[in-house]
Amino acid sequence: MFKLFLLFYSGCVKGRVFRHLHLPGGEEKLLKLLERIKKVLKKLLGKGRSAGIFLMRVLAYLCLSLLGKACPRDKAGIAVLAPEHGSFADNAKYIYLRLTEEEDLNVVYITPNRDVFREIKKEGVAAEYYPSLGAAMKLLRAKAVVGVMGKSFEGVRGHLTCGAYKVQLWHGDGVKKVQLGQPSNMKNRRRLKKRFLWGIDRRFPVYDLLYFPNREQYAMRKDWFRYKGHAINDMIRNDLLRGRQFGHLVDVYTDRRCLEQIKELKDGGAKLVLYAPTRRRRDKPAFGSRIPFNFTRINDMLKSHNSYLVVKLHPRMRELVDFTLFDRILEYDKLRDIYPALKYFDCLITDYSSIANDYKILKRPIIRYFPDYEWVISSGMISKEAYSKMPGTLCLNFEDMLNCLENILKGPGDDGALGRPGNFSGDRLVEDIRQLLGRYKGEVERVSSPPSPPSG
Repeated sequence: MFKLFLLFYSGCVKGRVFRHLHLPGGEEKLLKLLERIKKVLKKLLGKGRSAGIFLMRVLAYLCLSLLGKACPRDKAGIAVLAPEHGSFADNAKYIYLRLTEEEDLNVVYITPNRDVFREIKKEGVAAEYYPSLGAAMKLLRAKAVVGVMGKSFEGVRGHLTCGAYKVQLWHGDGVKKVQLGQPSNMKNRRRLKKRFLWGIDRRFPVYDLLYFPNREQYAMRKDWFRYKGHAINDMIRNDLLRGRQFGHLVDVYTDRRCLEQIKELKDGGAKLVLYAPTRRRRDKPAFGSRIPFNFTRINDMLKSHNSYLVVKLHPRMRELVDFTLFDRILEYDKLRDIYPALKYFDCLITDYSSIANDYKILKRPIIRYFPDYEWVISSGMISKEAYSKMPGTLCLNFEDMLNCLENILKGPGDDGALGRPGNFSGDRLVEDIRQLLGRYKGEVERVSSPPSPPSG
């Protein structure tokens, strides 16, 4: 028996069992049989794994949603969810800084990036790392939660916050075509199966308050979301460009080494140019094939005009350029907040990044260097109509961009004066959040209907 077992085992492994049994074509038949068995087992295991994951999603939805609704919430508690990559930047950073000015509110910043959490925690930011018990407790206790991207309230975060007021600060300028608005997504939202699957993942939550940065964004994307109330209000990050002060934490999570160099150069009378392109294809370098950029030529031109170029890439861009080889070119950390440095630049070079619409607040020259314009338009990545309304001079090749930049640098430059409007977008946002919480500032409360219960 033992010898027969060894014979069968060696045959299964080496594909020779039928040859041992003296059957013609046995080896080929056995291999085909084993391959079929392998495919069937793989399919069964895959279905079992998928079923297990699905069951876990359903259990998480049922259990954590009940916990989120049952947990008593701090009437002054607000959680701010970090943007993509978990950085302390963009609208999430500035709404956190603005809310911390309200002494009666308990504000926490929640990030999925452990390194960011450790760094900003040392700087004095009330932060929690997600996922962790501390972050879960903050989400369960917060009366209002502020998100800045479409995925802010998906999954476990959405379950834990189902008993809180949800505020979404939609960003951008309507130029980029994002996944939420794709025809396939809009079609899937009408299918019962997809609605059920996305429902248990809280893919499309109901926002208690949804902020659009302008009327164009509202007209374009008002049907993408589910919300009880909306407001059209500029992005809070632009309050910084309008002269609002955000306190000593405004420089937290900036590229401080580069920022100090920028300040020194500006104080020394140099002109500064910011080059901030947006992302192209993920994990593929953009400079060279997609964006022709001769850094040697631009470095030589900058010398003759006592100017410097600061390169700030999109967080998703991967480049192999060594900027330390150029004495007139600085690189700003692509993951860090650039907005505290914007006021020092005399000119902006970008392509279709939303930073152009923010920078126009400073009323300084903007060059839209977009050599792959036709390819991006034909691929459907951006809206041609929305892009035509962006500020700045469009340059489709490097020579035109270089000549345009040189003409700008020959000019007198900017005096650095900033406009100071009577109120800021962040003030209205804080007022609306207070209304949701029922915590009105001052002795006299506003006459208005009480806020509706938080969405599930």
